[in-house]
Amino acid sequence: MIRLLKFKLSFLFVLPFLSGCSVYMASQGSTAPDVSVIEIGQHRAAVDEALGKPISFTRKWQGDEAEYIYFGPSEHHYGRAALYAVADIVTIGLAEFVTTPAEHMQREQFRVIVIYDRNGRVSEYTHYSKGVPTVVPKVSPQKMVSR
Repeated sequence: MIRLLKFKLSFLFVLPFLSGCSVYMASQGSTAPDVSVIEIGQHRAAVDEALGKPISFTRKWQGDEAEYIYFGPSEHHYGRAALYAVADIVTIGLAEFVTTPAEHMQREQFRVIVIYDRNGRVSEYTHYSKGVPTVVPKVSPQKMVSR
């Protein structure tokens, strides 16, 4: 009997901390990185600063290829956050297995593939929005020297 009472009290103490990632994600919102700052001839460090670390990086003889993934902006949705919190409490946190992926699907995913030359400067990049690529053409070495 005492064990059951301890368990119930422990559960009531832990219950407020069970609201997980989906509640936070829905209530906070986010901004997307500014892809317009990427320019041909820009150094890799500046691209990493704008987009974060690449999810894949491949060395090739003509240069390097890096793939970046980021999520588009999202607004605050306090109603959805409240719904997620109630679902967390009712299901003892198990709703997070459904609500966190659902919250991720609310935001659009973008992909950027950047080709760097041997000096670590952007020679070409492709921005994918909804699976449709926007290719920025390669610049000749003479034009890159003039920058």
